[in-house]
Amino acid sequence: MAVKRDAMIRRTAVALACFAAVVAASHAQPRPDEAAVRAKLTGNWREISPELPREKQLNPNGGMTWDLFTRLEPDGPATAAFYTDWDNEAQQWVGELVLNAKADPVWLDFKFKDAGRDVVRVGIVRFEGKNVRWVRSYQGVPLRKYDAVRGNVPERPKVFADSKGNPGGYVLEPVKSR
Repeated sequence: MAVKRDAMIRRTAVALACFAAVVAASHAQPRPDEAAVRAKLTGNWREISPELPREKQLNPNGGMTWDLFTRLEPDGPATAAFYTDWDNEAQQWVGELVLNAKADPVWLDFKFKDAGRDVVRVGIVRFEGKNVRWVRSYQGVPLRKYDAVRGNVPERPKVFADSKGNPGGYVLEPVKSR
C-alpha cells in the first residue's frame, strides 16, 4: 500500500513540475531586439535619484537630464548621448552609448572623456512602464580595459537593487510624453 502511495506521490510531483515548466515557458518574454530597445530609449529623459527627495529633482531649471541616441548633427553618430547637470552651471558630458540587448539584463554603457581620459560608465537597464531603471557603475572603467573584454567587466552592476534590497540605480522619466 505504501509503495503505491509513494509512486502516486512521485507521479503527481512529476506532473506538477512538468505543468509548471510549460506554464513558465509559455509566459517567458522573448528577448527584445536591439532596434526595439534603442527606439524605446531614444529621446530626452530626466534622471531621478533614489537618494534625493523627488520634489528637489523636478525643478524645471534644474536636475539631471539625458539625451539618449540623439544626433547633435544630421551626420553625427546615431549612438550619441548627452548628460547635462542643470544644477551645476549646465555642465554637460558628451559621449556615445553602447547597447547590448542580448545580455540579460540589457547592458547600456556610456563612453565619454573625463579629465582627458577615455572612460566608460557600465550599466544595466530595464523598462518599468514608460520609465527606465538604469543602474550604472559609480566609477568609470578605463576604455582600454572595457574594449579588451568587450564590456564584460567586473564593475558592471548585476542587479537592480542595493545591498538592502531597495531599488537601485536611477529612474529615467521621459521629459516629453511618449
